Amino acid sequence: MGFKWVAPGGGDRSGKGAVPSPVKSHRLNGQDAPDDEGATLGNEGKSSGAPISASRVDAPANIQRGSKARKGKKTFEERIDELRVYKAEHGHLNVKQSENKSMSQFCCDMRYARRNPESRQGRKLTADRIASLDALEFDWGPQIKTVKSFQERIDDLQAYKAKHGHLKVKADEDRSLYRFCVDMRHACRNSESTLTEDRIASLDALGFDWGLQQQMRARKTFKDRAEELQAYREKNGHINVKEGEDKSLYGFCRDMRYARGNPDSSKGRKLTVERIASLNGIGFDWTPKNEKDDRAFQKRLEELKAYETKNGHLDVKKSEDKSLY
Repeated sequence: MGFKWVAPGGGDRSGKGAVPSPVKSHRLNGQDAPDDEGATLGNEGKSSGAPISASRVDAPANIQRGSKARKGKKTFEERIDELRVYKAEHGHLNVKQSENKSMSQFCCDMRYARRNPESRQGRKLTADRIASLDALEFDWGPQIKTVKSFQERIDDLQAYKAKHGHLKVKADEDRSLYRFCVDMRHACRNSESTLTEDRIASLDALGFDWGLQQQMRARKTFKDRAEELQAYREKNGHINVKEGEDKSLYGFCRDMRYARGNPDSSKGRKLTVERIASLNGIGFDWTPKNEKDDRAFQKRLEELKAYETKNGHLDVKKSEDKSLY
C-alpha cells in the first residue's frame, strides 16, 4: 500500500523536523509499518493522538485468512472414495442422513446438479464426474420409500428371529420393521382394523409378541364370537349385549352392525354373506333398542296416564318419580 506513517514535512509535537519513529516495524503489504503500540497519525506536524489498533494495521492479513474459512471441504475425488467404501460395506449407495449427513448431502447435490444442469447453485457436474458416479452405479433418482407387502414383512420377521432368537424389534435396529410391529399390535387392539384372521395366524405362527409389557389377550375368531352370542342368548333370552356386561362382546356386536350398514367401508371386519347367515341363525338383532331407554316409549305413556288419573295433572315432580320426571 505504501502508506506514509509520517506526513511530509511533519515533525514531532515540539515542531521540530521529522524524526524516525522509535516504535518497532513490521511488514504491511511489502512495506515497513510501525507496530501499533504508541503509534499515532500525524497531520502537518501534529499528532492526532489516536492510537492505531493492531486489527487496522493487520487488516490485509485478516482478509487473507478469511479466504480460508472453508478449509476442509472435501474434493470430488475424496467423495468418490467415500462412496466406494460405503458401497463395499452396505452393498448400495442409498446413504441416509442419520449415517453420514455430509455424504448424504453430497449425494443430494449430485442429483440436483444432474437434474438442473443450468443452475448456478451447487457443484458443477461434468461428463467425467457423471461417468465416475455411473461407474459406482450411483442412484440418480430421488429416494422413494417402497411399501413392503405383508408377506415381505413376515419374511423380514423370520430373518430377524433367526438372527436374534426373538421378535422384540427395536427402533434403532430396524425402524421400518419396528414400525410394522407397532402397527400390527395397534390393529389387533382396534376392533375397526382390517387385520384379518389369516394375518393374525401368520404372525402367531412366528411367535409374534402382541404385547411388550403384558401379554395381550388373543383376538377371537368369528366362530368364537358366534358361540359366545349363542351362549348369551340362552342365558338372557336375547342378544342385546350391553357394554357393562361384556365390553369385548358388545364391541363385536357393534362392529357387525356397522359392517352390515356400511358394506363398502374399509373400516372394521368384512361381513360376508355366510357370516350374516350365521348371525341370523342365532337371532342376532341388527337394530337394537337404544340402551339409554330403560323403558319403552309406550310404557312411558301409560305411566303418564296413570299419574294424571291419580293427581289430576301432569306436573310431575322430581321427588315423586325421578325417572318419569
